[in-house]
Amino acid sequence: MNDRIEILGIDNKQDYFRKQFEQSLARLKIPQKVKILKPEEIPTKGSILVTVGDVATRSIIGDPTLSVSDCHSYIVETETNTVIPCLDYKEVFKDHLTTHWLDWSLKKAKQLLLGASTIDPSPHTILKPELKDVESFVHKLVNTNEAVSIDIECVPETCEITSIAFAASTTEVICIPLANKHLTNYWSPEEELVVWDYIQMVLLSDKLKIFQNFIFDTMILRYHGIETQMNVADTMIMASSLNPLLPKSLRDLGRIYLYCAPWKDNKDFKLTGDVEAFWRYNAYDASRTFTVYLRQLAELSRTEKMGHYNEYIAPLIPLVYDTCVRGVKIDEEFLKQLKDALNKELTPVMNVLSSIGDPLVEPRKIRKTIRDKENDTDEKKAFKEVFEESPQKFNPNSDKQIKSVLIALGYRIPTKKGRPSTDRESLLKLHRKNPHPFIENLLIYNRLSKLKSTYASLLLDEDKRLRFFYNIAGTISGRFSAQKTPWDTGLNILTIPRPSEQSTLNIKNLFIPDEGKILVEIDLSQAELRVVAWLSNEQKLIELMENNEDVHQYTADRVTEKSRLVCPRQLGKRINHASNYGMGAEKFSDSCLTEADLSISVADSRKLLEARAATFPAIPIWQGTIEAQLGRTRKLETPLHRSGLFYGPLDSEMVRKGLSFIPQATVVDTINKLWILLSKTSEYNRSFNVLAQIHDALLLQINKDKVNLVLGLIKDAHAKLDIVINGVSRRIPFDLKSGGAWGSLAKCNS
Repeated sequence: MNDRIEILGIDNKQDYFRKQFEQSLARLKIPQKVKILKPEEIPTKGSILVTVGDVATRSIIGDPTLSVSDCHSYIVETETNTVIPCLDYKEVFKDHLTTHWLDWSLKKAKQLLLGASTIDPSPHTILKPELKDVESFVHKLVNTNEAVSIDIECVPETCEITSIAFAASTTEVICIPLANKHLTNYWSPEEELVVWDYIQMVLLSDKLKIFQNFIFDTMILRYHGIETQMNVADTMIMASSLNPLLPKSLRDLGRIYLYCAPWKDNKDFKLTGDVEAFWRYNAYDASRTFTVYLRQLAELSRTEKMGHYNEYIAPLIPLVYDTCVRGVKIDEEFLKQLKDALNKELTPVMNVLSSIGDPLVEPRKIRKTIRDKENDTDEKKAFKEVFEESPQKFNPNSDKQIKSVLIALGYRIPTKKGRPSTDRESLLKLHRKNPHPFIENLLIYNRLSKLKSTYASLLLDEDKRLRFFYNIAGTISGRFSAQKTPWDTGLNILTIPRPSEQSTLNIKNLFIPDEGKILVEIDLSQAELRVVAWLSNEQKLIELMENNEDVHQYTADRVTEKSRLVCPRQLGKRINHASNYGMGAEKFSDSCLTEADLSISVADSRKLLEARAATFPAIPIWQGTIEAQLGRTRKLETPLHRSGLFYGPLDSEMVRKGLSFIPQATVVDTINKLWILLSKTSEYNRSFNVLAQIHDALLLQINKDKVNLVLGLIKDAHAKLDIVINGVSRRIPFDLKSGGAWGSLAKCNS
């Protein structure tokens, strides 16, 4: 029986860390049956033991290879104690986000001490099943269970599925192997066809299917011809609703929600070792996902976040899947033109770089073994090693050669985190101080070569469509993140460069509608700026927007007057965005340089930001209230009831995150709600569909004969997007563009 908590591993040199533990114990209202032991003390048998760091944990568990970074906040039972490993003080204070793990270890200890929680039982697993076992388990799933948790394992390089696990509950789970050791066949060809039919039966059933990162698993399954009916929950997405700033991997969700030993340590994806251990690992993933889901569900209800989740998050799951499955048509002729244009622009740039770099590149030293005739003997020939120098041509992709040329040109390489750096920011700073054709052309080369490698070398799927993977839980604000497919096709749809950032061609013209359709983009107008104006109740800014005046030009004019510095419109736009989220003068100076090639000193940046603050004085006051609220509660909530807890000390980084959280999350929820409303109309996937969501915009393709009908549906849906801020009902207006290619859309009437 565990009747006390003991903490082992804090020595006398760690007084500050000891105080952190004492403060956490008091804040968490943990009963006074707690003792902090010195490293040399022996724990009491039957205690709940929090071991701090590798040394203390290894000594208690008896594993000299154990790393607390892998097992912290989990629970390991020994013959004498219940052990909860905890990160040591160096790890905890290395990253502000990790400080919450200290509390999590102590929370688990408290729950066990009070009997409010118990150790999670190990699931009953069916491994190495026969065909009759698969049949029996699947029929039970389909006919009797309300939910099933699913996890797949696959070879990263080939996406070959090696096993799939189904959990019928937190303790009943089967792992169905699809490959044996060294990727040999587990089933006969005839049996495997039957097994895949059973797998398909589960995935097409109307039962709730629980995944951790559903888009990866379902798209991999679809890649192998297995469809999934979209009655789906995703523990990673639920984690984003509950704690958006915390990590969301299954390993980390286990630290938060589970009372079990760590299990996420098997990476034998090619099945080269103990395959039965790997199948058990797959089964545990499915079982633990089921348990995490149930506890997240309870937390959503307890924290009153279920309403926001059901209205703004859960309905996105089938929509995102549909969009990722559908993909986008690509103009292959334009793709060829893009390759030719980029090669043409790269040629003169490479000529300049070669003319400067070739003579300055350090020669390659080649080691050779030759005869050492002077030391030859009658019995044995002698040899010696010599180094010969061979001239090298300059390679603009070689960081070592770039540094070599810069040093030869007399530059001192800037450092970042103590290491020499030649990234874009460093090169721009060097060029600002001492311009040179080498740096100028190297910057152009880097931009063009990235366009070439990302877009001109674009790989499409077999049906010639481009696909990408969305992650609904990709950011703390609710903004999606995106990436190419695991089979290395497609791209990140969210990072398409703007036309002003490109050389001669608009990359967005790659994307075209299907036959008989046109593209329409719905873009929320200056959405985040409007939300900031409403939140801060900055009347002048609200008035400018309501009158459709040019806010950025107004800002530029007022900043010019107040700072006595020349501020063009584009700089005014940058100042508006930077000021809204509390960007400091130094960071603003760097961002202007790296993102817009604008060279502005830190002193001038400070003047510009101060002038903008004086132009819209209510915004700094609102920012102060956000900082004060973070200081009091570490919690923020948007007008649409998305909330987030912020961890660590109240510093400038936390304040910037807090200032951006409410406007960005409000805009994301608004555009996603518009998508959800449109999807509920009878014309969705009949007359139109969404091809992509890009932060505050939706890209649709619409049947040419249904454009007016769909524009009416958009207007009706938009009328339901009211947001109450400071007691006033607001609605973010939108702009519409249409056309035959994404990069050539023209404004149309809404």
